[in-house]
Amino acid sequence: VEKSKETDRLFASLHFETVEMPGAAGTPSEIIENLKKDIEIIEEQIREIDEDIREFWENNREQCNDIYSVLCANDAMMEIKKHAVVGDGYFFLVGWVVKKLTKEFKFLVNRIEDVDVQFSKPEEDTTTTPPTKLKNLKIARPFEFFIDMYGLPSYNDVDITSFVAVTYMLMFGIMFGDLGQGLVLMIVGMLMWKFKKMALGKALIPCGISAMFFGLVYGSVFGYEELLDPLIGIVLVAISIIINIYASFKRKSIGEAIFSQNGIAGLLFYLSAVNLAVNFMSKKAIIPIKLSVCILAVGAVILFMKEILIKLADRKPDWKPESVSDFIMQNIFELLEYVLSYASNTVSFLRVGAFVLVHAGMMMVVFNLAGESKNIFVIILGNALVIALEGLLTGIQAMRLEFYEMFSRFYEGDGRPFNGVNLREYKK
Repeated sequence: VEKSKETDRLFASLHFETVEMPGAAGTPSEIIENLKKDIEIIEEQIREIDEDIREFWENNREQCNDIYSVLCANDAMMEIKKHAVVGDGYFFLVGWVVKKLTKEFKFLVNRIEDVDVQFSKPEEDTTTTPPTKLKNLKIARPFEFFIDMYGLPSYNDVDITSFVAVTYMLMFGIMFGDLGQGLVLMIVGMLMWKFKKMALGKALIPCGISAMFFGLVYGSVFGYEELLDPLIGIVLVAISIIINIYASFKRKSIGEAIFSQNGIAGLLFYLSAVNLAVNFMSKKAIIPIKLSVCILAVGAVILFMKEILIKLADRKPDWKPESVSDFIMQNIFELLEYVLSYASNTVSFLRVGAFVLVHAGMMMVVFNLAGESKNIFVIILGNALVIALEGLLTGIQAMRLEFYEMFSRFYEGDGRPFNGVNLREYKK
């Protein structure tokens, strides 16, 4: 007993706590053995209860579904009530309604006695930001998965889902261009969506179709590839800037749309620099060199002065810099950053062509391992490995190009989702 008390004091000094076990008696090994028997008895009771529940469900399935639907509807209504303000004999509720449903909503509410409904435009409320409800063509909806991952567009921003759908399928197909392997990816995506309802599987279906198309162009069926013209990088960077110009005008950020590095000035600066680079490498200029140099020089001055010009265009009173020397130094480095950003973004798209080579190289290894006899087992196993590895790498690289090389120029993704309530889904 004394040793037991001493042991308790020692453990207590180390902040151990005593746990009382009702009904436990005997040595520790006996207690453990008794607890194991108790656990077996309880598990048997659980199995019996589960069997009773299963039988009850089989005999009362329809009634249980009805009760569940009513409870879900009541829960949704109680959730709505949480947001209502209640006074002496009255209440009011503020929320968002999809614009095309306002007439139907007003008709249904007006059928309720002593209840009235009023609508106001989102622009009239400056205290809250309206939620965003994406609305896209059926072919683009699978790519809402990527928009949700990055961040929804704000209410006044541009929904870029269609842009992502086109560019992502294009880049994925070019990098993974193979008719046979694209078909496998499409089937895998269909199975993922049908049986697991995975959003990624739904997006994989059009990507597989794109890979099949480019595989047909390359003449590749589980095999050979051609190289890619890197012009796609220039086109996609330019399109990203154009989208930002449109989005800025839509947000009424006139200065940003005209004078920023992702505005009209930045677009002309970028295209002029590209024209000079093309002339330097191939001695073929798209527009006259002198005109390109003039546009480049004017664009550089505008980008250097962009902070002042944007504030003047937006009629902000604090357009004058506090320190001229700090302004000059800061904008010299920012101008250099813009140039490096344009160059790095464009060069990043060369990896699209690199992945075409990677695909060809991996398939060459597979055929070499198959030997002159073309061992069918090795070819099938090799193709499965290539589909798994390159599908993952291609998907990640296409996403990286979307997020970092294009989205960074025009997209903020600071919106919040519109989570509507639909009580009709709980009705029989």
